[in-house]
Amino acid sequence: MTKIKGRVAGIAPGLSVVATAAVTLAGGADQAAAQALNACGPDAPGQDTATCDAPTDPGTNPYADGITYNNSDGLTLILNEDDITVRGSGARVVGSTSGEGDISMHLQNGKVITDGSAAFAPGLFAQIKNEESTASVTAQVGKGGEVNTVGLHHYGVLVSNSGLGAATAEMDGDAVTTHGANTHALFAEIENEESTATATARLIKGEITTTGGTEAAPGVFGLGAHGLFAQTAGDGAALAQMDGGAITTSGASARGLYAETRAGESTATVTARLTKGDISTGGRGADGLHALTLGTGAALAQMDGGTITTSGASARGLEAWIFNSDSSATVTARMTKGDINTGGGEAYGLDASTFGTGAALAQMEGGTVTTLGEDAYGLFALSRGGQAKAILGTDATVRVYGADADGIRAGGATGFDVDVAGEVTGGAGNGAAIRAFFLLGSPPPSDASGTIDIASTGKVTAGLSGYAIQVDGSGAAVITSAGTIEGDIRLGAGNDILTLAGGSFTGNLYVGDGDDTVTISATTVYDSSKILDGGAGDDRLTLHGQTLTTMENLRNWEHLTLAETELSLEGVGTLEAGLSIEAGSEFRVTGGGRGAPTGAPSAGHVASASGEGMTIRGDVINAGAVTLSVQDGKTGDVITIDGDYTNTGSGKSAFVLDTVLEGAGFATDRLVITGDTSGEIGLSLAGLDSAGAEVTELEIDVVSVGGASNGTFRLMDGNYVTSDGEHAVIAGAYLYRLAETADGWALSALSSTGEVHYGPSAPIHDSYGASLLAFNAPSALRGRGSSQDFRTLAWGGAGADAAGQD
Repeated sequence: MTKIKGRVAGIAPGLSVVATAAVTLAGGADQAAAQALNACGPDAPGQDTATCDAPTDPGTNPYADGITYNNSDGLTLILNEDDITVRGSGARVVGSTSGEGDISMHLQNGKVITDGSAAFAPGLFAQIKNEESTASVTAQVGKGGEVNTVGLHHYGVLVSNSGLGAATAEMDGDAVTTHGANTHALFAEIENEESTATATARLIKGEITTTGGTEAAPGVFGLGAHGLFAQTAGDGAALAQMDGGAITTSGASARGLYAETRAGESTATVTARLTKGDISTGGRGADGLHALTLGTGAALAQMDGGTITTSGASARGLEAWIFNSDSSATVTARMTKGDINTGGGEAYGLDASTFGTGAALAQMEGGTVTTLGEDAYGLFALSRGGQAKAILGTDATVRVYGADADGIRAGGATGFDVDVAGEVTGGAGNGAAIRAFFLLGSPPPSDASGTIDIASTGKVTAGLSGYAIQVDGSGAAVITSAGTIEGDIRLGAGNDILTLAGGSFTGNLYVGDGDDTVTISATTVYDSSKILDGGAGDDRLTLHGQTLTTMENLRNWEHLTLAETELSLEGVGTLEAGLSIEAGSEFRVTGGGRGAPTGAPSAGHVASASGEGMTIRGDVINAGAVTLSVQDGKTGDVITIDGDYTNTGSGKSAFVLDTVLEGAGFATDRLVITGDTSGEIGLSLAGLDSAGAEVTELEIDVVSVGGASNGTFRLMDGNYVTSDGEHAVIAGAYLYRLAETADGWALSALSSTGEVHYGPSAPIHDSYGASLLAFNAPSALRGRGSSQDFRTLAWGGAGADAAGQD
């Protein structure tokens, strides 16, 4: 059974996925008393610049209480001295409610350190309050800058815009460290619902460390201390991007990169992207990259390099979510290169999930994903209203090791699409290398379908579970593979189609319920010692270019097609399948004789012969070569075709029976076809070399046809060939040919008009008695004398005149 578990199940209806930035910014004028106002110079009306100088007196710190600029109309604040240390409530620039200029802060060199004594003390805080302003707000930590904060909501860098412009928090510097719940290192937010601008949090270089984070309740994620956090309440985009450096978080729900839009009406895209660098998280629910939209736009979590390591439960490497049932947009978790390692339970490598009707795409073009925990999937795609897609590229490798961990797991309401060109290995327990499913809870739509395509470069390997591919649910799945599959394939209850078009398959196949179709090509390396089980339903199996000597492991197939395939069986009693033998194929069966069974009992519907012949339950269509034999020197066996028998095209059919003389008649094996016949069909009879026997029976039934008898039976290997090339049998004085009767075909010594066909030696036998009489009955007295010339007797006693003598 497919399980939907983890954080999706833990979200209460009507609540946000996370409790993060719903914070009242208690900064601005109400904190001025605890800070140094305009400590770096005056803020003139309009756009202005203030530069903070280093202390002039050793041992003094003019910024011990922080730096504050309130009610600014537009200001650029620059801190670019190594000796600067800002303490107290940090450094801040807050625009006035009517200000229209840009606000920006640049910590090029120096340190900002807050100790938690103030109620609200971010390291750098830049804010635009004017809701009508289109200006932008920016805060940057440069190459020599360092920020260290302590306390709840004491962000390292906070950039907030209540207007219509952009918000950007950027780091290209030394280090930012925060201690406390909901204390993000770099946080850029847009609070205006009317804004279409972009909120951006970006790390170019440097080290970010956060140690805080709480879990509101088991399974419900609370106040995380993220490395980069970009959030918007408007209709603009949110971008959290890392292009280098390192991010380390240790608290619960503390993501490395997090981008979010809170607006339910937003159509914008949220993006969390890693191009280079290292991310390490330690808490529960602490994803490496997380992109979330509560709106109807797209969500993207993308990794183009670097490494992500998570150790907590439910801590995904990449996670992208659309949490809006009205959305038709696509949610994407994509990885082009790099390495992801997760250690906790339910800690997926890539997770793309949507509650809407759009597609969910988990795409891995390159790199490696390794998960160790229980239920920790490698690639996970879930669409509650649409299709789930999972793509594994040629240069991508996924390995999962935990119990019930799937390498690739994709499920959607309308189906799934899984493409594999790389390598994927499944986990233990019930875990599969690939698991695809139709969502449970209600029947899938009538057009629900799923596809799994494995390229020639693809390798799908079962873990300790033994499951390579598992399909759950009642939709129709189409699976095509030209790659390597090591492990079992288990399909669901739909009408599934499996085509092994090349590569290799070394596992068992269980296709489950439904009317399923399976094709194994000539270029596929197939281990015939494994089970191929058609399950319930009307199932079809086609074998191309294979050589088999047993059907012990071919179970529950209603139709079997041989295409350039050689199938040789011994001791078979019953075959519960219709047969189609295509040109270039051979089907040879030796059934049980009247003696002991010739094979051990076999599983499924193919049973060992018990001395009563053989039965094929189903139609047989032959365009290749079929040989069915019950020839064992004893008669009484019956070959039964429980259906139609059609010989077509280049097909050659041979039914091999025993027919022996018993007294004045025959005892024979028989062929019974319950349906129709068509085409030319051969019949080989052994034990008929009895031309000198005294046989009086003129006709014996050999073939019974229950339906339309449109086929023509030809005798093979007779002991006599007629002048027109037809094989016949001489027994006693009679010549027997195969003749059509009202019920089938019989060995008959009668012509169509009822005349008896004698063998060619019959006249000699008829004159034998008269010849003996002639030798023993001379016609004249002189013939009794010894002078009688022997030639007289030779000419039937006609005398010397008849012999040309006196």
